[in-house]
Amino acid sequence: MNERRWLLGLCGLYLMLAAGYAVLMPPWEGPDEPAHYLLALNLARVGKFSSLENNYEAHQPQAYYRLTSVPLKWLYLRDPEAVVYFRPEPDYSHAETRTPIFPWSDENFRILPGMYLLRGLNILLGLGAWRVMYAGLRRLAGGRREIALGALYFGALTPQFLHTVATINNDVLGFLAGAFLFWLLSIFYERGLTQGEILLAGVAALLLPLATKLTVLPVSAAFLVILLWDQGKRWLRGRLVWGMVVFGLVVFAGLRWWAPEVWEYLWSNLIWRAFAVQPDALTPDYLWTYGRRLLWSYWGTAGWLAVELPAWVVMGLTGLAGLGAGVSFWGMVKKEIVETAKQDRGLWLVVLVGVAAVVKNSLNTIFSQGRFLFPALGPISFVVVSGWYQLAPLPFRRFLPWGILFVMLIANLVFWLGGIIPVYYQPFLG
Repeated sequence: MNERRWLLGLCGLYLMLAAGYAVLMPPWEGPDEPAHYLLALNLARVGKFSSLENNYEAHQPQAYYRLTSVPLKWLYLRDPEAVVYFRPEPDYSHAETRTPIFPWSDENFRILPGMYLLRGLNILLGLGAWRVMYAGLRRLAGGRREIALGALYFGALTPQFLHTVATINNDVLGFLAGAFLFWLLSIFYERGLTQGEILLAGVAALLLPLATKLTVLPVSAAFLVILLWDQGKRWLRGRLVWGMVVFGLVVFAGLRWWAPEVWEYLWSNLIWRAFAVQPDALTPDYLWTYGRRLLWSYWGTAGWLAVELPAWVVMGLTGLAGLGAGVSFWGMVKKEIVETAKQDRGLWLVVLVGVAAVVKNSLNTIFSQGRFLFPALGPISFVVVSGWYQLAPLPFRRFLPWGILFVMLIANLVFWLGGIIPVYYQPFLG
């Protein structure tokens, strides 16, 4: 198996499919795209971050918007018209229906270079995320390249992942942060970490959710638990744990002093996510409606929850993933090799904490979505594909990446032909 060819092939497929989503989706039809774009645009034009009164996404960590404001400012200085925010009058009642929110036509359409520039940047950030993820997969898989490559194809070609990275949002920086923590975890299980490296890894786990997106928090929390558990009682008498505690307190005290609005949002958000529950959250109708939303928005829901993968595709992918995860979990329980079992327990902790956080979030708010699991895409893909690897007869294991590639391409093709093109087809493309 030529690893380099497989990676180059995935790079080509990823860029082609992601560019397809970016072109086929009309401007601003990605979820909350206008708000995300305007945050970056305001920074590019006037150098200031918008307030919550002016933009409902202004509570988000600022790293993504400061990053994306750089190419926007470059474009703005060369041609101010290129970054102009233009749209037809939206009809938000069309959200969650198979109808575009923005009525584009040949008459009102105009090329928006700034918007497409940021979509392209997000695609490149997504490419970086899956490349970092693969570094972790390769370490954890050892010599079983079929698992590493299969897991990479399974994650990187998931229709919802491709759609998300091809629109303007700060999720993609969260994916990159989650992939980075997964990579650190793979190093931890491969060779261990020195005390200094553990301290730096712990600092990264504390800071990344605050800098990128809070959806990274479950991965960070599980990662910190793994480090603490491994160190055992030594942490209680060591200076390292107290250094991390003091650092965390300094970070939050600094936010309280220098950025009270950010601190207040983070603290209230954490309390709300931990303890709040919708009044009707445990009723059968709520559980069915929003349980279904979580499932579909993990595999494939385009636009403002408007276009979905067909049920047979979602149920098929869920069944296959559940089978692989179940076999992987059972293998972990029965495994007698201590180091491998330790690695599997760590990965499963990340997966279960991530799933629990997203499910709990759906009991708080109707806006929770399955794509919030993507910071944990590396561990999820690994446990699923390693289960398939265990199930496959020995002579057929080398064909596992081919089978995964075929299934994910079919899923994307069905998504395009069955929903995105019929609903969002733009006459000016023809």
